[in-house]
Amino acid sequence: RVRRQRQMCIRDRENAAHTAYIEEYPDEVSAITDNAEKLKKYSIFNKAGSFSYANILQTAKDFERVKDVVLPDDEYKGVQAHTAYYYQYFFTMIVMMFVIYDMFAQRDNGMWSITYSCANGRALYAVKQTGVLAVAGAFTHTLIYWSTFIAAMLQGGGFKDLGNPIQTIKAFGKFTYPWSKIKYVVVLYLVSMLCIIALCIIIWAVFVIFRNRVYALVTMLIFAAVEQFIYCLLYTSPSPRDPKT
Repeated sequence: RVRRQRQMCIRDRENAAHTAYIEEYPDEVSAITDNAEKLKKYSIFNKAGSFSYANILQTAKDFERVKDVVLPDDEYKGVQAHTAYYYQYFFTMIVMMFVIYDMFAQRDNGMWSITYSCANGRALYAVKQTGVLAVAGAFTHTLIYWSTFIAAMLQGGGFKDLGNPIQTIKAFGKFTYPWSKIKYVVVLYLVSMLCIIALCIIIWAVFVIFRNRVYALVTMLIFAAVEQFIYCLLYTSPSPRDPKT
């Protein structure tokens, strides 16, 4: 019972914070555009061709696109959870690592050398392997991405508010395109799919360069571990201005 009351208090605070964000959003956008107009009047910022002047103009132009966006106090947690769940991309790449590892087996059993020595074997081999990677990557990403999306929406209140602006989620308060939530989800799907396919091709190239799938796999795992360590070090280390340190 105490746990349930605590969860209700947390939910109430989140809802109150979200409502406050919705109410303050128009004023925040107006403040940003007004501030950009004020900065253009100072001589230090209004030098034509300077980076600061171009940045001020671009900021005003960007937020001009969303000045008329009206944010309803809707159900936002489903899309918020989905867009913040980055592990779906890791799961996709884990599956693709198995696919790439299995594709490389023909180098070990000698079939690659036979194919490579045939007429037009090199070109056909490259095209087929690239096609297999692209199709497998797209299929795996599509399956994991949309199943994650459906699960997030079912747990987060349903699909009824997908037509509302993406800015209803506080994390997208500085997003300067008047897109709906479903449009953002679809664009994110397409962009992430292209990135995953490109990354799969790069990993395959690493396997080809090493010519030994065990060495290539170990190298990729070490690289991924170092990257994750650096990421955790940069984004979880306390700020030097943090009073708790």
